Amino acid sequence: MELRPGVRIERDDYLQNNNIAPRFVARYKPWEETGFTLGLNRYYGRSFASLKLTNEILKINRDTSRKYQEFHSLKTPYADELSIGFDQEFNNLAFKLNYIHRKNKNRIVLKRDANKVNFYHNGSDFSVEVYTFQMNNIEPWQLGKSYWTSSLGFDWLKTKRADIGRDLDPNELVYLDGKLLTRREMLNKVNSSTEDWITRFGLDMAIPDYNITWSNKVYIKAPIRSYDVLEGDFNDGISRYRSYHYGRHTQWDSSIRWQPTITGNHSIYLQVDILNVLNKTRKSKTVKPISSNDEYGIYTPGREFWLEVGYKF
Repeated sequence: MELRPGVRIERDDYLQNNNIAPRFVARYKPWEETGFTLGLNRYYGRSFASLKLTNEILKINRDTSRKYQEFHSLKTPYADELSIGFDQEFNNLAFKLNYIHRKNKNRIVLKRDANKVNFYHNGSDFSVEVYTFQMNNIEPWQLGKSYWTSSLGFDWLKTKRADIGRDLDPNELVYLDGKLLTRREMLNKVNSSTEDWITRFGLDMAIPDYNITWSNKVYIKAPIRSYDVLEGDFNDGISRYRSYHYGRHTQWDSSIRWQPTITGNHSIYLQVDILNVLNKTRKSKTVKPISSNDEYGIYTPGREFWLEVGYKF
């Protein structure tokens, strides 16, 4: 049995809050190849640069339609997280099951007052559940002078998040694919998350004699779901929508690294990363500008090349 309690205390000098985040992890290993973990943790948001930048831009433009300047009354967003894990080794394989329940609280979101002035406030809490299964080999397989490790994982995400526009009523009745429901229910059903599940496959190779490592990750991602409004005159005055999705997406990322030792703990390295090797893209959403009748799509990035050169000591 291993217990690791803790607490993180920090000062948010932008929102002017003192944040106290409890941390707790327990590990129990009843047998040599079997283990259980329990985690209870709180994590505070730490990046508010966009809020500060927006504030300065509004001052320059003398924009009075939005009151972004009033940050002193906002609380720092945080997430309370419960995690439960199970580990099991069998021969040369390691299996992991994990469950995470994350409650996101005090989100900083926009709200519109009676004078149609936008301002930031804390609200729109939502929860997320993540289920993960993973298996991998413990000792690498040897093929000639190379050593190989592989992994297979699956993540499933379930959330009740529904970000509704400031001008819309979440309880308004709408039709989605011919079914009557509220606007909030429609967003929970269609647009609650970008990707509901991801399947992951990893294959890594090392050649110690030549100081070379080669890593590969393949991701198969769930369809991105969304909806479109149906134009027309309806006698009951209820808006109609149709749902659609952009299909599954497969992405292969590859990285090769050469790291020879100069002397002792000193080494240089050269690493080349190729993201999205297959150069497959997928539309994530369609944007219709207010000032134009045209529309354009937002797509995932295509193939990328990254080069890194470094010195370790």
